[in-house]
Amino acid sequence: MRAAMLVVLSIVLPMSAFAADNNVAKVLSVEGDVKITTSSGTAHAAALDGIVARTDTIVTGDDGAVILSLTNGHLVRIDEDLTLKVADIVALNAP
Repeated sequence: MRAAMLVVLSIVLPMSAFAADNNVAKVLSVEGDVKITTSSGTAHAAALDGIVARTDTIVTGDDGAVILSLTNGHLVRIDEDLTLKVADIVALNAP
């Protein structure tokens, strides 16, 4: 079994892409199978520049990885074989 990894990096990025309070991240990079499930249960493939809400869940497959930019400029990499509620990383969104 591969070890799942969550990496947080700090970088300054423009935050104009985040309009609503519930939107907490933007997809910067997607590799392989990555799905985002909304609070209503609708799942869709993660897309470059896609907006991620606090209430979403991210699921990475065996070959999946995604890098998110949080509204404070921190970067979060979510590696393969991981299911993560975005609300669980929102604490990382503090300045």
